[in-house]
Amino acid sequence: MKSLNFFLILLFLVACTDIPNSPSDTKRSHYMMTKASFCNVDADCTCGGIDTKTDNCFVGNKLYASKYVDFSRSCPDFCTGIAGHLETKCVNSVCKNVQIVRACTEEAKICPDGSAVGRTGPNCEFAPCPGVECSSDADCVPAECCHATACVPVSKKPSCDGVMCTMECRAGTLDCEGSCYCQDGKCSARLIEEIVVPGEVETMESCAQKGGKWMRGNVGYFCNYPARDAGMSCTDGEQCEGECLVVGRLGKCSDYSVLFGCITVLENGRQLGKCID
Repeated sequence: MKSLNFFLILLFLVACTDIPNSPSDTKRSHYMMTKASFCNVDADCTCGGIDTKTDNCFVGNKLYASKYVDFSRSCPDFCTGIAGHLETKCVNSVCKNVQIVRACTEEAKICPDGSAVGRTGPNCEFAPCPGVECSSDADCVPAECCHATACVPVSKKPSCDGVMCTMECRAGTLDCEGSCYCQDGKCSARLIEEIVVPGEVETMESCAQKGGKWMRGNVGYFCNYPARDAGMSCTDGEQCEGECLVVGRLGKCSDYSVLFGCITVLENGRQLGKCID
């Protein structure tokens, strides 16, 4: 009888004891504590605050953040973007801020030929009608990342991430003063057939009077004018006339539209080193 009572008490104690995490769970938790950006699912990720190890705005896993992130310090527009177009997701086991994919309404637009098109793309704009590329100049962009000679609809915009172009102005291209425009529903290019060295039509004195910097470029001296959005908050260079520079822990649009040398910029909220000749 005593043996039976002892056995029952032993079963009770075992039932009340927490079963420890499996070795795989412990290893995973340790890895997430040491690798700030590692994740398995979206729920592992968080964004906001300052990483006390790097002093940068934080996006990464929650376990790491619970120990090393100071959430009392903020990073304006870092997690959501200025336009609120970003969200934090787990992409290929890495926590990232990615562009939100919105579900478009099922509206339709009737085209001149009687066909219908729906809304599409990240901004849920109506797709172009058959044979129609654009309705305004803003619908057209350069067909190439560097020294483009033609224009295409925004839907065919080339991917220029990580592409670095020379600062020269080439004749017969969209460089410097060229532009894209919409004509009769087609994207066209206004090319610069003759390149005039900026120094020939601008002087050091007139440049200084306009608040510019007199600088030497690949084709001569030119006046580097202040950017109209200088100092504005940013998370990507597409939001600035010049570059989105890392200033402290935040992104700020550069003071000038043309920059040279090696700089640290933000691209889609991430810090990258960049050198411009």
